[in-house]
Parts: sequence; C-alpha cells; structure tokens
Amino acid sequence: QAPGQRITRGCPSWRRRRRQLKTGQIPEGPLLVAFSGGKDSLAVMDLCVRAGRHVEPFLMYFVPGMDYTQYWVDFAEKRWGVKVRLYQHFTISYFIRRGVFRSAPDPTFPIIKVEDVIAKAREDSGIEWAGFGYKLIDSLQRRGWWKRYAETGCDAGSKRFAPLLHW
Repeated sequence: QAPGQRITRGCPSWRRRRRQLKTGQIPEGPLLVAFSGGKDSLAVMDLCVRAGRHVEPFLMYFVPGMDYTQYWVDFAEKRWGVKVRLYQHFTISYFIRRGVFRSAPDPTFPIIKVEDVIAKAREDSGIEWAGFGYKLIDSLQRRGWWKRYAETGCDAGSKRFAPLLHW
C-alpha cells in the first residue's frame, strides 16, 4: 500500500455499501444517523454523505454541554455541514429509577428505551430511515438480531440500516 492511500477505498464492503445507498436498497430521501463520535458512527456518517445522501445525525448525551459531546457536535457540523440533533441518553431513566448518582431511587420515573429516542428523532426530523454503526462482531445479541438482514444490512420493518455490519 502506498503512503497516504486510504484502505477503505479498496474495501469491497465499502464500495458495496456506498452503492447500496445510491441505488435504492435504502429508499431515497434523507437519513438519520446515530452519531457518537466513535469510529463506527464516523464511518457511517462519511459513507452516507459520500453516497450523496442528505444526513441528519442525532447524538444521545449524558450531561448537557459536556466538552466531549460538544467536541463531536462541532466536528460533525464543520466536517459535513450538518446540524446534530441532541437527545438525553435513554439510560438516564434507569439511573433515576434506581437511584444511581442520587440520594434516593424513584421507581415511579418512566423507563425510556433506545427505541423511544429513535422515535423522537424521527418525529422531530420527519425522517424515517435511521443508520447505525452496528457490526455483527459487536456482540452475540447484535449478531442474533441482524443475521437475518446480513445480506443487505437493512431492516425494512424497523427502517434501520447498518452499512458496517460485516466490518
């Protein structure tokens, strides 16, 4: 490999997933992308933008205004010219219910699930399809859920896609 050459350009999976985004296996229109600033979410963002799709990332934070979160929000806005939607992380509801980082638990506090945050991001943006940096190798649970969609990396029922599934 020549110095400065990008490995991802030669990766068949990369080309196949970018073509998938261009050719309609994922319906035309804008896409939501779960964004954290981690390598997987950065790759999904870059892949979708390079495929010519309009992308709106959403980020789940634990502490509003935290330097780490703001760094990645600013990075995404500068790199891709996007506005990042911010939502409180769903696990905060579990912390409140169980009294984690608090003096007393509050068992009446409603449980919020990741699906609730995704639904809210979809409602706020008007965008149906959401992309994630999921990979089959991440966990047995994830492998079990996504194995039926392994060929395309798309779950049309839940309108989710995972272009990095085989990385």
